[in-house]
Amino acid sequence: MSLRITAWFGSIYDRQASKHVAMHHDVSASAGRYNTRLLHGPMRATAM
Repeated sequence: MSLRITAWFGSIYDRQASKHVAMHHDVSASAGRYNTRLLHGPMRATAM
């Protein structure tokens, strides 16, 4: 028997935004990880 639980958050890592912020604020590229929402509207947390 196996169990697999997955979740979809509707966002994706935005490499361009992360690179842009690092270059324009003179910080390390690993200083922030910026995501782009794939769907418009407020992000909601749901409890199961």
